[in-house]
Amino acid sequence: MLAAISQLTRSLRLGFAVILVPCHNPFYVAERVATLDVLSDGRVEFGSGRGTSPYVVEGLGFDPAQGRDVGREAMGAILKMFEQDFFPGHTGKHFELPPRHVVPRPLQQPHPPLWYVASNFDTYERAGSDGVGIIGVTRNTPHETATAIAAYRAAIRRSQPAQWLGRQSNEQVGVYAIAACDSDDGIGRRLACSAARWYYGDNDAEVNKHRFATAQGGARQVVEKIVRRSDDELIDDAMAMGGNPDTVCRQVEKMGRGGGRSDDIHVPGRPYDTRAGHALDRAGRRQSTAALRVTRLSIVGRGER
Repeated sequence: MLAAISQLTRSLRLGFAVILVPCHNPFYVAERVATLDVLSDGRVEFGSGRGTSPYVVEGLGFDPAQGRDVGREAMGAILKMFEQDFFPGHTGKHFELPPRHVVPRPLQQPHPPLWYVASNFDTYERAGSDGVGIIGVTRNTPHETATAIAAYRAAIRRSQPAQWLGRQSNEQVGVYAIAACDSDDGIGRRLACSAARWYYGDNDAEVNKHRFATAQGGARQVVEKIVRRSDDELIDDAMAMGGNPDTVCRQVEKMGRGGGRSDDIHVPGRPYDTRAGHALDRAGRRQSTAALRVTRLSIVGRGER
């Protein structure tokens, strides 16, 4: 899907948020990320994760308790593949990778911007120490997230290159939002809130008893935060991003005021109306007199050119 979107867009950043690195061969991950970077003319953001849900990770034959160690080793090998014309091979605790030419290499050198996704607040400070960007989730309000963002910024600013996951640091704060944008504000709000309620478990799906198992306070706490709020409260608290382009942009600004950067809000939503998608793209390009400054608003959907 991202490959197709890369051919229909010019300015939107395209993100893997995230690839569960311990569950994939490093060669495959390197080729996948680099290929999209070439197709998009250098617009890829590379989010990596270890996978904390036993329901997913154990189903693929991996031990989630080893995820962090396996992921760190895998990322070290992947980043070498990005940087070198000929990968000299890797022998470690979890992987034995033979020397190979790994093609293509990404256009962004030494590597695309690196990110972690944080489902829990304690990940923010670790991401800062590792020198990577952090993507939060909107089941937490901007107010709830502000302290974790402050800890992230303090950690990345005192970190040293020897600590970083990659060769370059990426001090960016983003958010994974459940979103819908429509030229009709009411329709966009209703779609976003309905999607957020479903995604965060306000339904009878069998898989819900396994989802958010590692979330702070447990899965039930996640559901209850959504259930007790009206649709207007979900929008006001930026736990669902929906409405017309102006409403969505105001929510992006609210996340920015919470300590994130309004130019790095990642909104995996669908502009249901082509005109709405064009408006969002125009918002992403404004820089001068506009009060809104959203330079990298990432929309996974149709409508942007």
